[in-house]
Amino acid sequence: MPNLKKFIYLFPLVYATIWGMSYIWTNQLLGFGFEVATIVLSRLVISATLLFTFLFITRTFERIKKKDIKWFLMLAFFEPFLYFICETNGLRKTSPTISAVIISTIPLFIPIAAYYFYREKLTVSRFIGTVVSIGGVCLVLFHQGGETILSISGIMFLIAAVFCAVMYNTILKRLSGSHSPVTIVATQNLIGAFYFLPLFLTMEGEGFAHLNIGWAQLQPLLMLSVFASSIAFILSVYTIRTLGMNRACVFSTLVPVMTAVFAFFFGVEDLTLVKLLGIGCVIGGLILTQTTLKKRRCMSTNME
Repeated sequence: MPNLKKFIYLFPLVYATIWGMSYIWTNQLLGFGFEVATIVLSRLVISATLLFTFLFITRTFERIKKKDIKWFLMLAFFEPFLYFICETNGLRKTSPTISAVIISTIPLFIPIAAYYFYREKLTVSRFIGTVVSIGGVCLVLFHQGGETILSISGIMFLIAAVFCAVMYNTILKRLSGSHSPVTIVATQNLIGAFYFLPLFLTMEGEGFAHLNIGWAQLQPLLMLSVFASSIAFILSVYTIRTLGMNRACVFSTLVPVMTAVFAFFFGVEDLTLVKLLGIGCVIGGLILTQTTLKKRRCMSTNME
């Protein structure tokens, strides 16, 4: 996919927008009586089916090498499976604002793994930009108000979710060099579906049999499957492969920003001055993390 490199900075905006919208689609399904594991399993099955069909039709199907099977099993185990379990339990025990702030710290920890496993260096300007972006996320989230609930077990679950996200990105970086983004996402979702199947059968199978499923229910489920579980992840994989873990992970701070923007347009929340300031910090921090490295690359090219 070499011709797509010129759109590389458009991809994070697209997948952040999709993941921001995914909260709305998920809430719609919850309102229809769907349980969480049912939603996740359904979107993974639909996504894997569509992506593998695409690979076979376009004759771009890749056989997974034996040495990479363990990495794919670990990839799907950390996310979506274990990440989902930890994040869900964290949300149940802690307020949404605290949960979102802890999850937003993922870009602070990914550089440690990036340096340890791949020797990706974190410059001072990139670190400052990451901190500024996360600070902007905090402004957006904390200004929403609401009850602040602190639970030690809930916080531990959220910290575990952050660890899962770091491990997921670390393994993803390894696989992105030898497999196409479509192959990675299709395989990840297929394995993830098998991980979730026992939970679905033991906890939610009976409830699923009594659901009334029509077009109103299928529409948000298809949007989650096609956009959130397929297109967004494919663009995310390609971004990580092209920019590296450090530069790509910071764009995750755009997700709560896009959620706040959509909440405003759908009339759910107001877009206050403090939120706008937070959004500005996120965007400014992102620019700082990207442009500095770009200048350094230009300087090194001139020296050559």
